[in-house]
Amino acid sequence: MFVRVPYQKLIVGKKYKIKGDCADYTGIYEGFVSGPYFNLMFSKVKGEREHGNVIFSTYKNYYTFKSTAQSAMERRAVNLIVRQLIGDDNFEW
Repeated sequence: MFVRVPYQKLIVGKKYKIKGDCADYTGIYEGFVSGPYFNLMFSKVKGEREHGNVIFSTYKNYYTFKSTAQSAMERRAVNLIVRQLIGDDNFEW
């Protein structure tokens, strides 16, 4: 499952899916680049064809992949911790 990530929370070195107006891309986030707008540098960008480094604006939508199994494990871990803290064996978050 892909989860939208605000551009302010992008992590350098992590791979993201980038939704463009005409095409979708994937690339590794490299950081901010100065310009008239806040611009984001990505390397190893793949889309219709492979690119080197590409600069995208902050107005694009950025997504990261989060497995549903991971989400289920995280929820279970939180439930176990909170159950121990409050002493209620039936608590569900």
